[in-house]
Amino acid sequence: MGRTSIMMVIAFNIIFMTIGFRISSMASSAYNKYLTYYSIEQASLAAESGANIAISNAFFGKTTSIPTAAFSSGTGINGTIAITRTPIQSLSNDTIGFNYTSTATDDNSTVITKIRVQGQSFATYGMFTASENGITWQTGDTCFGPYHTQDNIKCTGTPRFYGHVSTDGKVTGGTPYFKYPLSVNTNVPLDGNFDDLKAYGLVGGANYNGVNVFVQFNPDGTITVRTITTASTANGWLASGTGFSTGSIKACSTYANVAALTSNGVLLVNGAELHVKGQLKDVQITLGCIGAGSIVMIDSSVVYKTIPPGGPPCSQNPSGVSNSLLGIVAENNIWVTDTQHPNATNKTSDGATTVINHALANNNNAGDVTIHATMYSSTDGFGAENYSTRGNNGTLRVVGGIQEAFRMAVASGTTQGFLKSYDYDNNLAFTAPKGYPLSKFMILNWSDTTIIKDQSFWQGENIKTNF
Repeated sequence: MGRTSIMMVIAFNIIFMTIGFRISSMASSAYNKYLTYYSIEQASLAAESGANIAISNAFFGKTTSIPTAAFSSGTGINGTIAITRTPIQSLSNDTIGFNYTSTATDDNSTVITKIRVQGQSFATYGMFTASENGITWQTGDTCFGPYHTQDNIKCTGTPRFYGHVSTDGKVTGGTPYFKYPLSVNTNVPLDGNFDDLKAYGLVGGANYNGVNVFVQFNPDGTITVRTITTASTANGWLASGTGFSTGSIKACSTYANVAALTSNGVLLVNGAELHVKGQLKDVQITLGCIGAGSIVMIDSSVVYKTIPPGGPPCSQNPSGVSNSLLGIVAENNIWVTDTQHPNATNKTSDGATTVINHALANNNNAGDVTIHATMYSSTDGFGAENYSTRGNNGTLRVVGGIQEAFRMAVASGTTQGFLKSYDYDNNLAFTAPKGYPLSKFMILNWSDTTIIKDQSFWQGENIKTNF
């Protein structure tokens, strides 16, 4: 018994020593894995921190530098965060967003976080209002293209909406027709800024400060620009090539094309009036009017010369073709002119006998006005000047888009102002005028990739159980 007991004790000691060793090895391995996993988690957090830095950079400024910094996992393992940025360009070569890559690397792993931060051009909306201003959609009203309002959509009768419609409020009254499901509780503030527009106007653009500017697009593709000071009694629509000079600005000049007028496709008026009319042939331009006292006056129809004829590509004319694109960006109102502006009366130029007739926007006479453009007003809206007293003016046709702080009226009843027919230029779903305002940047995509240097990390331990 004594020998047997001794042998049993020895055997049990060997077994327990072996098992204890294996348990100790497993515990040690588990602890090492825990440290490695903790290190990987810290690298992931570091990569996400870098991504958040990138997002903050995108929201606070397009040109702000992005720092690269070191980090510590807290386990004695140090690493670095590297952030790279690639701009996203629109078809008009505006920077509309960024692709960011945040890479966190330490001794155990590399974690790569990729995000896409991008704004949306307000030109993609056929209609956008921050406030409906109490105006009701009624029977006979139709809306093509994307439509969003931060307000309630007030209806009576059976208005029809043929594009995607969203609202931060609700629909009240009537029995409106929606081609697509209505989106409610959708918050999209009218918060575009003029930073890009100002930059383009000041560098490479046609920039006018404190002078009223009259832009006439001619059917042959040329552009006539007439300028006057607010204190002058000179005619704003003088014959081309004549007139006076204010500083270095010619009072009346005709440019062969957009490039001859502005190298980047932007004309900017600051603190004065911008008047526009005519027919665009192969013209892509953005007209901006900002600053105190600024206002846009559409003095007559402004349309694209299209091939084939029949209008630009839109919901009702999907086969239309046009190489022209007009953006009108205003800080204040955009009006369809009622009466002739005091500085735009018809006069002979410098004593000459030639008179350029100013085609009014149907000054108290029945007739139609057609506007091919996308128009943005940040503090006011687009409407008909003196809509309730101007007489019956026919139909106001807009093919493009209207984005405004306040929806403005174009008629009062059926005897004053315009009937309205608004359609969407399908081109605007893919491209926007140069420098057109963007919405705030949004995170469109986010992806994380973890690369573990020790490929056996996720493999099970090869623990032998036979002796």
